[in-house]
Order: sequence, then C-alpha cells, then structure tokens
Amino acid sequence: MKARKAQLMMAKLVREEPLDPAGIKRIAGVDVAYTKGSAVAAAVLLSAWDLAVMEDSTIHLEAGIPYIPGLLGFREAPLMARAVRRLRYEPDVLLVDGHGRAHPRRFGSACHVGVILDKPTIGVAKARLYGYESDGLVLDDSGNPVAQVVHGRNGRPYYVSVGHRITLKDAVEIVRLSMGDHGPTPLWLAHIRAGEACRI
Repeated sequence: MKARKAQLMMAKLVREEPLDPAGIKRIAGVDVAYTKGSAVAAAVLLSAWDLAVMEDSTIHLEAGIPYIPGLLGFREAPLMARAVRRLRYEPDVLLVDGHGRAHPRRFGSACHVGVILDKPTIGVAKARLYGYESDGLVLDDSGNPVAQVVHGRNGRPYYVSVGHRITLKDAVEIVRLSMGDHGPTPLWLAHIRAGEACRI
C-alpha cells in the first residue's frame, strides 16, 4: 500500500535530539474527536511552570480518510497541525494523543505531526500498538527501546515515545512533569476541549 511506503519514507525525516526540559516555557496537548462524520482537532497551550492554560484552538473539518489501524496519522495529523498553527503563541513541545516511534513503521501520528510542524513532539498512547514490554520499556523485534511506560497517579499506564526532535529520556521526563490526576494534563485538557467543540 502506498500509505505504508510513505510512512517508511517519512520515518527517515524524524530526528531524535536532546531537548532540555528545564528550558521549556510552553507545552501544548493535541487531540481529535469525532461527531457525525466530522472531526474536531483541539490544541491547548499551557505554561510549563504551573500547567495553567494560556489559550486553546479548535478546528472543524470533514473526517475524510477512514480509520485504518497503523495509518491514523494520515487522518489526524494534518488536523492536529492546523489546530496548533491557530495558536497565537508557539509551543516549545507538543504532546500528541497517539504513538510516535512505537509504531510498526516507526512513524505514528506523533511523528507525523512533528514532521509537519518541525517541532519537538511526544507521542502518548493509552495502549501498546507495537513491540513487546520488558522492565517498563517497549522493545522492537531487535530489542531496541521504542517507548517507555509511564504510570499516571491513578496507576494507568501511558506509552511514551519519540515523535520528533526529542529523545525518549527527555520525552519521559516531560510527560512525568506534566502528569496530573487525570493523566498528562495537556492531553486531558485537549481531550475535554475537543469533546466540548463537538457538542457546539
């Protein structure tokens, strides 16, 4: 399939590089919700210091591409990128509700968004899509780590992986710093905002 070949090619564009969590001032969470054949992408920008909301944006579009496992990025990443571009202030890092490198072709939705925007991006998923777990890590078939499991305050596991322009170590630290009672706060707020926009 052409889409799978495209993912393999685009995966080569993903860069893994250090991002100092202490230097982050603004962090955004991005999520997508669906209603009656249309999609709503929401981006919520927070202060990294106290996780206070600075602004948010939403965009309504036709869902378009159907859901196909492993190819969700083609459906959601362009919508999420447009929601981020509508923010007045630039986020220093993005948390995306989806996988990054922890993907059969190493190019999940978080990678897709990160490459489109060329911004440090972290994938945070609620379930494992690829690989196997060992000692809190998700490993590929060669035994290389592609994600780390981070538990929320309620004990729920989150699968954290590199999206773009960040290392797994720094991604995990940022997710832990942003963790609230309902999971990573930027993503929880983006989920709520997308749901609210669906009902308007």
